Amino acid sequence: FGAAETINPGDGGAVEAIRTITGGKGADLALETSGAASAGRDSVRCLRTWGTACFVGIGADITLRVPELLKYQVTMMTSVSMSIVGQRECADFIVERNLDVDRLFTQRWQLQDAVAAYQHFDKQTDGKAVFLM
Repeated sequence: FGAAETINPGDGGAVEAIRTITGGKGADLALETSGAASAGRDSVRCLRTWGTACFVGIGADITLRVPELLKYQVTMMTSVSMSIVGQRECADFIVERNLDVDRLFTQRWQLQDAVAAYQHFDKQTDGKAVFLM
């Protein structure tokens, strides 16, 4: 999808990798979409001073030590949806770069299979899924 760098968070060294890539500064922005506790912690711990982490993933509780965050002055926010303007900007970004977003989805479900799909989603063992109409 055109990323300049990629990191496998399963290796357990995502924060250190981000700090290395950014010359020790950390990320300006982090978007956590999985709902995994480790990803939530890492999304905050990888930030640079005045960085922002946005939590979209739902499910996990995370614990952070405030004294470790004070020197960074980070902002943490949540979002379950984005504005119509934000959705349009996202769609334009995808179209302008001709990104194959279908490759993002590891699971495809029919609406009549919603109960089984959500039971599967709740296990948090796969990537992203989509309901096909």
